[in-house]
Amino acid sequence: TLAPADPEPITAPVHASLRPLGMTRHPLGFGAAAAAIARSELRDLVRRPGMYIFVPLLVLLALAETSPGQGPFGSAVLITPGVVAATQMNTVGLVICLLLLFYTVESLHKERRRGMHDIFSATPVPTGAILLGKAVGNAAMAAIILGVALLADAVMIIIADALGYSTGFNIVPFAATWGLVLIPTFIFWTALLTLLYSILRGRYSAYGAGLAILFFSFGGVAGTWVTNWSGAGFIIWSDMGTFALHGTPLVLNRLLYLSLVPLFIVLAIRLYPRRDLDLAKLVQHFRRRSAIAGAARLLALVAPAILLAAILAIGGRRGYQGAAATDWEKDYWWANTANWTDFLMPSVSRIDLDLDFEPRERSVAVRGSYTFLNHRDYAYERLPITAGPWDPIEWTMNGESHDPGGRARLVVFDLEEPLAPGDSVTIGFSYDVTYLHGMSRGPGGPGQFILESGIVMNDYTLSFVPLPGYVPGIGVDEDNRASPRDYPDDFHEGVTEPRFGWASVHHHVRTRIRVPEDYTANGVGRLVSDEVAAGRRTVVWETEHPVGGFNVIAGRFAVKEGNGTAIYHHPGHRYNVEEMSAALDSARHYFSEWFHPYPWELLKLSEFPAYQGYAQSYETNIVFSEGIGFLTRSTPGTNVAFSVVAHEAAHQWWGNMLEPGEGPGGIILSEGMANYAAMLLHQQIQGDRYRMEFSEDRETAYRLSRRFDVERPLVRTMSGRSVIYDKGAWVMWMLQQEMGRENILAGLRAFIAKYKENPDHPVLQDMLAV
Repeated sequence: TLAPADPEPITAPVHASLRPLGMTRHPLGFGAAAAAIARSELRDLVRRPGMYIFVPLLVLLALAETSPGQGPFGSAVLITPGVVAATQMNTVGLVICLLLLFYTVESLHKERRRGMHDIFSATPVPTGAILLGKAVGNAAMAAIILGVALLADAVMIIIADALGYSTGFNIVPFAATWGLVLIPTFIFWTALLTLLYSILRGRYSAYGAGLAILFFSFGGVAGTWVTNWSGAGFIIWSDMGTFALHGTPLVLNRLLYLSLVPLFIVLAIRLYPRRDLDLAKLVQHFRRRSAIAGAARLLALVAPAILLAAILAIGGRRGYQGAAATDWEKDYWWANTANWTDFLMPSVSRIDLDLDFEPRERSVAVRGSYTFLNHRDYAYERLPITAGPWDPIEWTMNGESHDPGGRARLVVFDLEEPLAPGDSVTIGFSYDVTYLHGMSRGPGGPGQFILESGIVMNDYTLSFVPLPGYVPGIGVDEDNRASPRDYPDDFHEGVTEPRFGWASVHHHVRTRIRVPEDYTANGVGRLVSDEVAAGRRTVVWETEHPVGGFNVIAGRFAVKEGNGTAIYHHPGHRYNVEEMSAALDSARHYFSEWFHPYPWELLKLSEFPAYQGYAQSYETNIVFSEGIGFLTRSTPGTNVAFSVVAHEAAHQWWGNMLEPGEGPGGIILSEGMANYAAMLLHQQIQGDRYRMEFSEDRETAYRLSRRFDVERPLVRTMSGRSVIYDKGAWVMWMLQQEMGRENILAGLRAFIAKYKENPDHPVLQDMLAV
């Protein structure tokens, strides 16, 4: 059974590089013996019935995950090679690891099962050759299965491309993801299983240990870069730059587990049960001086893994998800919640920002100012501002250097003279921010980022600009979370604070943005200037009408211009751009007719990498994940590109132009009304069939997710996604049937006209009153 396929004798010498592993010359030769054993094992594995059960099962499971499936709003998702490779990684990895578990253990136990162990162990073949041959045979089997899965994916993508469901086959994403992540996983797993069998000396104990490791690994417990050997959840694919987010820790993680393989091999060779265990001889071995030298050699083998694990652990602790980056949030809440929770800020009448981005360094130099206008009927003696961990920060007040007080990142400006009603004061700031600094503690995508693949930042959270006032949500988790506030029935009477952000009254924004010259940078408002000098692009965006917030998005874009609209997209994503441009044009035209004239010169929609799958609408500047709309396929039943564009464009009116108030029913005026507006646009542009399909899909989503035991009327609703988005839209549609289309649109126009740029922010009760 050990003879090679050809009749020539095995006489290859032992390589000198293998002698430190405890191998010596044997008559059969190390390399040839290992090759012969590998061929024998592979022949056995290919003939086993399990291969013809598990391999088709693997292919079916993998294809089921990425066959033309469901995306947002029930859409058909376009099949791209990158998305297929990333989506299938967990399934392919788990199934092949299961196969390797059973086949590796059975391979190591085969001679005992056949009653040949004593004879086999007595042959003049190095232990290292035996284990290497078995490991290579199993690895070849894993490679064959991986190749079969790749071939099946290629066929699926090619067929889908012919049917219009795919973007075409490309092997590069598979090589970049499966090659970088899965192949090191299989090498490490095979070595670990060999060691487990050598230690436990039994097939069932090895099975139990292996299954336990797989359960905890693929079950999500091993979620950090240090503990995750399997690669589960590592890759978030983006055609705009997959490895820009986690490239460094991912490579270090793969090197960490590959560096453990030599250690496992040495230990497995020493412990492999070719002889019965002799405890007396084992004790004598540890008494020898050679045990010290052996321990030193093992330490040398494990040193690279210790070093790599330390780099990942320390990097994660010091990075943007580490304790050092988040501890201040608890201190902020503890020090300020009692004193500042109910403090109402004056409005911000003007924002000036100068932003200098360095995508390679994930950094931005921020220079800016807020002009506070007291729109209330009482004076202010001090103003709090929440600042992030951006030391050092230079502050100014009315143009002069100022050293404010405060504690735990809540900066408090004591005013020399009280800020009387109608008066204003300008607070300036200057600092540098490295956003997503260092390494993360584990895989996962952020909602905002400064990366080479793109830049997405906004004022909604404390990411790169200070936030006026005290922010109650910072530092709140399960340990100090409070129950929601109870609102009286008449809470909406009088002035209601805004639901979103911190702007009680809309303000003007001027944003000066510097980026590398091959980037396009978009902000709120209209483009005042665009200049390129010394390899840097400088653009200035300024609002000619007041806005409720601001954001910045930048990337290497192609642009599709429409009628008063523009879509900035990844040059390789042209699948739905025409349709999305037409939807944006229609939304601007008809929403202006139905709700209120659109006051801006240009309505923009910009794509960003799919590290998170969301879309967000700021005045004139909509941001869109590449996975929503850009990579979907329209069908007679669903048209997600149109639907999401219509929804986000509607937020220019419902959420921005009319900013809802804080309290029950407020959020319906943003999300529910945006879906209602999308219903109207579907009917206007695509006809009743598409409107009915979209409406039915929203009704089904609500029906399947509703909790009728806790659901409240819309005027009392503050949470519940499907209630807010889907029930809210349907109730408005039903109200339209009662009132008549022209009557309800006339009422909505009057509603926006009354509350547009009003310091009293409306809720659903205010809409019903109008």
